[in-house]
Formats: sequence, structure tokens, C-alpha cells
Amino acid sequence: VPAGTGPYRLVSENGGAFLQAREGWWRQKRVPVETVKLVPAKDQETAAYLFSARRVELLPVDPAGDASLTQGKAQSASRPTAVMQFIGFNAAEGRLFADAGLRSIFSRGIDRKTLVHAKLVDLALEAQFPVSPLSPLYPKDLERPYDKDAVTEALRQAGQDTGALRELTLLVCEGNAFRSASARFIAGELSLLDWDIHVAELPREEYLAALEAGEFDLYFGEVRLTADWDLTDLAGTEGALNYGGCASEAMDQLLLDFAGAPDRAASARRLLTALQASAPIAPVCFKNYAVLTHPGVVEGLDPAPGNIFHGMENWTIHLKESAPEPETTPEDETSAGPPRKGGRAPIRVLRGGAGVNPPHARPKAGWPTPPGRK
Repeated sequence: VPAGTGPYRLVSENGGAFLQAREGWWRQKRVPVETVKLVPAKDQETAAYLFSARRVELLPVDPAGDASLTQGKAQSASRPTAVMQFIGFNAAEGRLFADAGLRSIFSRGIDRKTLVHAKLVDLALEAQFPVSPLSPLYPKDLERPYDKDAVTEALRQAGQDTGALRELTLLVCEGNAFRSASARFIAGELSLLDWDIHVAELPREEYLAALEAGEFDLYFGEVRLTADWDLTDLAGTEGALNYGGCASEAMDQLLLDFAGAPDRAASARRLLTALQASAPIAPVCFKNYAVLTHPGVVEGLDPAPGNIFHGMENWTIHLKESAPEPETTPEDETSAGPPRKGGRAPIRVLRGGAGVNPPHARPKAGWPTPPGRK
């Protein structure tokens, strides 16, 4: 591990690890504690147990994984991310969603406001475009209000009220409660007229295989977008994440123009207007990242995605050295750190573990890109 230049250095000792305050830190700012214990957790369930048992004081969580963790007695600090959740379409020839008009109607039919409020207790930002609503490039004035009656009528006008039921499959990768709940909500809301949408929850490998093989009508995806909002992977002809196969020379040119445009705002508006019309994907929301702590333990918590310790020099920590330690630990879980020498107790934070840290890799459709994708 590189030594780095931050306020703490990583120390590995006796099979465990902890962070030790760096002497002579170049920024010459105070740090709230000398030692930060790192407590491993093999999965989110174990992490939640350790937090509820007060074995740790800080727990980074993905609210979209389990929004219940951010409720109750715990205090939470959440921040927006560039992680977008969306619906993808199979636009192959002969498929229902080869029709851009039907894709656009589907996108209009997603009740994003209710979904974000009811399923994620407002720990996400609803979005109709594949750019964060917090970005100055987001065209708020181009948003279309949700109107289920208007969507139903649009489907009727598009010939989707023949009386012949059409079963459609919406794929979702299992293992995430919010993803599954969101997929079921969207399927229920859009099962209109001829459409009968069924959610198929698949293990990751089967999910990826189905995407590669084109064995789906719709899929629920997730991707961390870059700071320049490059959408080539999702909407370009050779896009690594363009599983649905939506492609056109006109869209490729708009993507290319946006990448090098001197007037980013004007170019973004042209691109996003075209994406709204052709709807290669239907954005749903941008997730938040959250850090939990116990009431009264930390003041001034200001996490950034991927950096739980952001602004740590401004924290005030209220932990006493005499605080009792639990006598037992979950199986296979240990905490490590130096022996206490008096003074303020070290704060403890979860490290690693499935579902504990926020997603970092990109590109991805919510899950690792399969072999063959670049």
C-alpha cells in the first residue's frame, strides 16, 4: 500500500490493521484522535450487527442496499454520488423496445418521485436524464411531469391496447433489497394495457449471461458515471455497457461533440434532448452515500463518496477511555489496534466486506463487467 500523504498512515499488526496519526502532517491541521481502529466485516449483515452492538462507531453504507440502516436511533450523514440507477431496453430488431417511441413512453411512465420517497426514504435524487440533477448541465426545464393517464393514452395511441396480453421480462441482479423493490415497483406501474411485466431476479453470473445473450426485454442497471458525464459506454454504438443495442450515427456524433465541446452547456442540451427522444436507457435516480454513527459520538461528520474521513480535522469525537468493550465478537470477525495508553479512546470503523463500502469501479452495470467487455 502506498504511504500516501494524508493525516493517517495504515499500520498492519498482529493480523489486523489500524490508522495511526501521521507525525508532521503537511497540512498541519489537528486530527480528532490518534488512532482509528479498522474492524473487518465479511458482509453487510455482519457490519450491521457490529454497528448495532456498538463494536464500531462509524459504518459506511449504501442506502440503496438497505435503507432501513439509515433509520432508527443511528445518526446518518448522506451525500449525493454519481451512481445512477436506470432501466435498460433490448432494442434488437424484432423486439418490442426496438421502437424508440415505446422506450420514451416507458421512461415517462416511471413514477420516480414516489419510488425515491417510498423505497429509499429520499436517500436518492430522482433523475430523468443521465446527468446528476445537481449538475449545471442538467436540463430541469426539459423534464416531463409524471402522468399515468397520459402514459396509458400514449400506449393506446401506439397500438399497445389490442387485448392480447404481452409478457415482458425485467431482469434484476439479486442480492440488493432496494434494487429488487424498485424493479418490482416499476414493473407494477408499467403493467398497463397489453403489457404484463414480470421481474426476474437472477444471481450475478446468470444476470450477466442473460444481458450478453440478449435474453431480456428490460433490465435494471447501475453505473458510476465519470465527472465529465461521458455517456459513450451506455449510448454509443460500441459502448461497453450498451447491452440493449441502441445505436445510431447521429447519437455517436452527439456523444463525440459533447466530449470535446468548447460550449459544454449547449452541447449537453443537444445530447440530452436526443437521449430523451430516443431513450436508449431510462434513468431512474442517482444514489446517495451515507455514513452512520451513534448519537452523540461524532460532531461535524462530513463524508465524501469513497472517503469516510473527509473533513476529519473538523470532527469532535465524544468517546471515553473507560467505555466497556464487548466480551464476544461475531464468528470470524476481529478488531485490531494498538493497546490503549490513556486519554481519548480510538474510534472504530468498518473496513472492506461485501456491501460495506460504496461502489468505486467503472464502467459497470451495477456489477462487474463480464469478460470480453472493454
